[in-house]
Amino acid sequence: MNGTLAWDISGCRVPYNCIDICPDTVYDESEEIKNENLEAALN
Repeated sequence: MNGTLAWDISGCRVPYNCIDICPDTVYDESEEIKNENLEAALN
């Protein structure tokens, strides 16, 4: 909704039983995860 990510915390896929997460927060607050296998496959 409104460009946010929705996380279903119940696992029941009920649209009104989720939390909305701002994509900017996900980008700014996430840790970088390195995946050597993916990087090797792309090179």
